[in-house]
Amino acid sequence: LPSFSCICVTGGRTSFLEEAISCFVRQSYEGESELIILNTCPEQQLELGNGYDNVRIVNLRERPKSLGDARNIAITFAQNDWCVTFDDDDIYLPNHLSNFAKHADGNDWLWMTRQFYVVSWQIKSIVQGSANVLAFTKAAWETAGGYRSMNCGEDRDLVGRITAQSKGKRIDLADDEISFLYAWGQGSVYHQS
Repeated sequence: LPSFSCICVTGGRTSFLEEAISCFVRQSYEGESELIILNTCPEQQLELGNGYDNVRIVNLRERPKSLGDARNIAITFAQNDWCVTFDDDDIYLPNHLSNFAKHADGNDWLWMTRQFYVVSWQIKSIVQGSANVLAFTKAAWETAGGYRSMNCGEDRDLVGRITAQSKGKRIDLADDEISFLYAWGQGSVYHQS
């Protein structure tokens, strides 16, 4: 089975982070997986209680200059072959990692073609898969040169370079297989994008 490192960059948004951790621990995937939480808020030191053996928090002493830089730092802590974006302001259903695992053989990237679009905690529609539903190997990330030092669009930029430079596959999902909810308007905290 492929091994996954879920990458969560966060900063001062603990209620959102709690939801992301909950989404991770509810994953039904039986292979190896870990959640790397990169805390970019030096004024706040995060800690986990007992029972989260495959969840690691890295508290930074200095905030990275961009979101792209933060994502690269988080990936350097990843111990598994595949990286999956796990933003703290979106929702990942229990079959999310399993959806990727079914198609990992012989590929360096996987991109889901469909996702739910959520506004104020209500599913509004099914839309085309965004940059948030890409899984990639660390080798593909290295070949592409990692994320660029950008605060917006760093994910779309990386998707373009990874899909152009490495072998991969777009995953077509039926309605009942969709595992990612792109969440917008979930309160007073701005979405990562």
